Amino acid sequence: MMMKKEKLFTHPEKNVVTDENLSLNNIPFNEVIKDWIKDYTNDIISIWDKSGKLLYISNAVQRILGYHPSDIVNWSWRKFLNKEDANIILKNIMNPNNKEYQIESQIPQLNGHYIWCHVTIIKHRDTQTKKEYYIGFIKDISAKKEVQRLISYSEKMSIAGKLATGIAHEIRNPLTSLKGFLQLLQSGVKEKDVYFDIMVEEIKKMEAITSELLYISKPISNNIQKEESIITMLLEVIELLRPEAKLKNIIIELDTEKAENIHIKGNKSEIKQVFINIIKNAIEAMDNQGTIHIIVSVICDEVRIDVIDEGIGIDDDQIQRLEEAFFTTKENGTGLGLVICKEIITRHQGTITYFQNKDKGSTFRIILPLLKR
Repeated sequence: MMMKKEKLFTHPEKNVVTDENLSLNNIPFNEVIKDWIKDYTNDIISIWDKSGKLLYISNAVQRILGYHPSDIVNWSWRKFLNKEDANIILKNIMNPNNKEYQIESQIPQLNGHYIWCHVTIIKHRDTQTKKEYYIGFIKDISAKKEVQRLISYSEKMSIAGKLATGIAHEIRNPLTSLKGFLQLLQSGVKEKDVYFDIMVEEIKKMEAITSELLYISKPISNNIQKEESIITMLLEVIELLRPEAKLKNIIIELDTEKAENIHIKGNKSEIKQVFINIIKNAIEAMDNQGTIHIIVSVICDEVRIDVIDEGIGIDDDQIQRLEEAFFTTKENGTGLGLVICKEIITRHQGTITYFQNKDKGSTFRIILPLLKR
């Protein structure tokens, strides 16, 4: 059986691709690896040497990204990725203890569009030549990302709907106050300026609540990550959820442990969605009173956010299933909230865990890397 020829990339300085250099056989891998690479046609496979020179790329690059292999003969592997993701891969793959690294990244197509791809880099050392090579796999996950975006938006809208009762109650109170003050002003009461100041404050309360509701119901249009304050995001979420907590006589306390100037690099909308999910879960886990403690602390180069409730907790067998899609302990739950939370936190290079407290209740712990300045 004839082997299908693939283009091999020669040294960039020569900028020559000749017929004799088209075969994968020019790379000193054993036949098992070569046959495996040849048969693996779904994703883009590339091979690089330790200097970063591209030695081989499969024809799938034309189907997925639109480039003919000969179009990118002079490319460095870093050109496939944005600068930040390339640096992350380089840092991890240069670690002698790491033989493999995976990351999700947006990669440019020939038409200028970017698509989400799952990138895997495997370090390979040839036993005969003792040379080190890097095998890259690029898998198009743009369809999966679109489904996740739609699910995430659906979950956000579900949360917005569930918050409606508490928000309506919280808005009704200042509206009642405004109505009373307007009636006083109509009756010709003196000291109008004092009443005007109070009315403005009541309007600001309603404005803050409605703004947050609009914010969380807005679809996430991009994955841009910027410098964000953890404390500011938590305060905004607490303000949004306080009406629902009030209905159950639940107090939400924030303890920053004197670590108030905490910043991360992240997508504000996504991180706030995680906070909303976790704190709302804590409210729903508790009976009609108690306190939710949110403790923020800095440990080395990471920030830890503990959301501690006083509910009944979750059975041990259910804890193991928390990260399963569509598994839920709630009567009307979707089972997608925590799945989305983990996906978001993982994308921000963090972790999210759950454990039972010794006395009562449970804790959700989120750990994120601090912004490096």
